[in-house]
Amino acid sequence: MDILVLAKRIGNLFIEVEELTNQLAEAVDRQDEVSINLVTAMRAEPIRKLAEADGALREQLAELGKGE
Repeated sequence: MDILVLAKRIGNLFIEVEELTNQLAEAVDRQDEVSINLVTAMRAEPIRKLAEADGALREQLAELGKGE
């Protein structure tokens, strides 16, 4: 995958995680345990995708460094 595409994907995933984190903070403020559990579970997937995209980006950057 192209480095710019990966960077864009990472940015979008950060935004998604931030939005879910804000929802989680609101649920904590309300002491809403059901929402806390739901939002926590919802955050897991974008965080996993973020880790994968980060790893792929690091691999591509390492390959670029080897080419010099």
